[in-house]
Amino acid sequence: MSIMKKINKYLPHIKGGILFYLDQGTKVEVDSNLKSRLRIEMVTNHMCKDVCAVRNKNVQYAFENMVSKGQVCVFAYVDGKMAGHAACVLPHNIEGAFRVKNSAYIHYCYVDSKYRGNNIYPLMLRSLIETCSTDKDITSFTITTSFDNRPSQLGLKKVGFSYLKRYYYVEWWKFKWKKITV
Repeated sequence: MSIMKKINKYLPHIKGGILFYLDQGTKVEVDSNLKSRLRIEMVTNHMCKDVCAVRNKNVQYAFENMVSKGQVCVFAYVDGKMAGHAACVLPHNIEGAFRVKNSAYIHYCYVDSKYRGNNIYPLMLRSLIETCSTDKDITSFTITTSFDNRPSQLGLKKVGFSYLKRYYYVEWWKFKWKKITV
């Protein structure tokens, strides 16, 4: 690692993105040409290793941690092969820079590049929203994207999310300031 990378690692960084909001009253149908071959499942601890087919071991550990914290997580499979994942933090918890209070916070979404463009992302979001609405009686949801992630922003609109605001926080080592309440 170069000296500049080492120095940069220890400097504070300003992070930011766009926050989107969904009130469960919005009901949008999303379809996929893979729908007959697509299976979206709630993640249990014994399934976490499946994610290694498209991501690394650290992502497996992250899902094991999220499931143990009570987060609602989904994996998407196409023809039995891992295609994507998403997670949802329930109210009265903290995830990174986000204090989850007034809504559920969806995060850690990913679709493998060979399956992108098939509406798997909006279908995973819809599955999380329906599960949290039915099982947890949650009606409001938030999610973030980076400023330049246009495909994610389009996927959010397909599900019914609306732009709420831009957000910024400072990250320094494991310290994050100022917490964003969602």
